[in-house]
This record gives sequence, C-alpha cells and structure tokens, in this order.
Amino acid sequence: MNTIDQEREYLSELLPWYANGTLDPSEVELVEKALEEDPILRLELDLILEDLAATVELAEEMPI
Repeated sequence: MNTIDQEREYLSELLPWYANGTLDPSEVELVEKALEEDPILRLELDLILEDLAATVELAEEMPI
C-alpha cells in the first residue's frame, strides 16, 4: 500500500467520528479538505450519515 492509499484509508477511518462531531479541530480541517477533493470520501460520508440517521430513528422507536 502506498502513502496515498494509507492517507486515504486514515481519512476514511476518521469519517464516523467526523459525522458525530468528535474529532479535534485539526482532524476536522484535514477531513474537510479531503472531502472537498475526493468524491469517494464524500460518498462514504453520505453512507455513514444515512446509517447514523437510521440508528437514531430506530432508537427513538424503541419502547422505554
């Protein structure tokens, strides 16, 4: 695996934390820059956000 692939994999692994707002500011900046440049990462983020929304919806439907 080359350096570009490793960086992209690292950024992909950060996406769930980006989606839930738990990255530190330097990582947010890094992810946002990558999202501007990489349509595949944007698609990955869209899937993560869909999963997150579905999880919240299911949790809200559960009886207390």
